[in-house]
Amino acid sequence: MNRLHNIRRKLSVAIFLLAITSICSIGECCVTDGECSETNFRTIPLEFDIESHLPVVKGKIDNQDARFLLDTGAAWTHIMPKSVKMFSLFSVPTESKSIGIGGASRRSIVRLKTLEFAHVKIKDPYIFELDDLGFKPSFDLILGADYLFSHTIVIDIKSSIARIYGDEACNPIAREGVNKKFFSIPAGNTEDDPRQKFTIKFAEQSFAAIIDTAATSSTVPIEIAKKIGFKEDEKKAFNRHEISGVGGSTYAVAFEIQGMKISSLTLPKIRFLVTKAATKEEWSSNTIILGLDFLRKYTVVFDTKNKRIVFLQ
Repeated sequence: MNRLHNIRRKLSVAIFLLAITSICSIGECCVTDGECSETNFRTIPLEFDIESHLPVVKGKIDNQDARFLLDTGAAWTHIMPKSVKMFSLFSVPTESKSIGIGGASRRSIVRLKTLEFAHVKIKDPYIFELDDLGFKPSFDLILGADYLFSHTIVIDIKSSIARIYGDEACNPIAREGVNKKFFSIPAGNTEDDPRQKFTIKFAEQSFAAIIDTAATSSTVPIEIAKKIGFKEDEKKAFNRHEISGVGGSTYAVAFEIQGMKISSLTLPKIRFLVTKAATKEEWSSNTIILGLDFLRKYTVVFDTKNKRIVFLQ
């Protein structure tokens, strides 16, 4: 009898998910409340770092209190050199590098006993020690996509909160989208890059994009910008903005782009910073970054189980 009840319940959930997916595939929609209870998720406050103005959450490294930069644009989790010493950790140098907006940074491997954030506790994780940032970090660790996207996560910059779901039977989209319009877009990752990439369009040209909670401004590489209207003579203005991140600092110029399309949403005008690629690596040459300026307008749900990102208005 219990088995029959479970089959019926799973079938009902599947039909409901199919219904809202089919509606949202053709445009915006509204949904009603789901079956999530407070045991299905954990809400964590976002603090904005005084130095970098980026979102930071409380966590633990080997059962000791720590501060984590919430970074959906970082493929891998990195610990700061000062934190390696502070938490009495041991690092092993590697020949690999981390690629960021400012270039490349050497890194080492560090093994923790435990890494904790919200209700997530990871035992014996391997992370990288990062050597070079373009600013002085006041946080202990950059929490990247490799561990963030092991769960469905909701980022609400306007309300200064994030929510992490842990129960597969719960439907986060239904709960988060109560009385809100939303649209979704397919997203996915690879073994070499756990960030959630999706496709956006300019004038029917398709480009890869990511949501980056550790980017204060949305950015577009110059290689892409030139394809959608950025003029060569504007390159002389690259000293107008200095931006910092992994690998150090670089320069950028403001560029206003019209007609960006994400799924069913068309934005008539959006401001980007055009960046010079500090290296020829993939990270900085062919991916558009939507940063905090974009996220202040939309709540974003990284629904990794169903391989999509949902934008709530």
